[in-house]
Amino acid sequence: MVREMQHEQEMEWDEKYHEMRRVPKKKRPTHQTGSLLLLVQLTACGIVLAAVLILRLMGGQVLDTVKSWYWEHLNSSIVAQEDWEEVETRFLDLIPADQESDGTVSS
Repeated sequence: MVREMQHEQEMEWDEKYHEMRRVPKKKRPTHQTGSLLLLVQLTACGIVLAAVLILRLMGGQVLDTVKSWYWEHLNSSIVAQEDWEEVETRFLDLIPADQESDGTVSS
């Protein structure tokens, strides 16, 4: 009888342990971030396309002004252009003077 009670208690503990160990799977949100990004990109492209079409329909001085601005800024880069000699000079300024003379770098 005592054994049966111990066995039942162990079974109950095992069930509780396994129940506590169960981790519910996280469900993905229905609106994923990838589709949100795509929606934003498509909206931006649609707005630009609509603006270009309106400008084409209006024509005249407004279109010429926008065209000239576009051609002036076409090759402008978002990435800053660096002069590599200046970068090298600034990098060498970071190295202490005693390491420059013998040409070795200690780690």
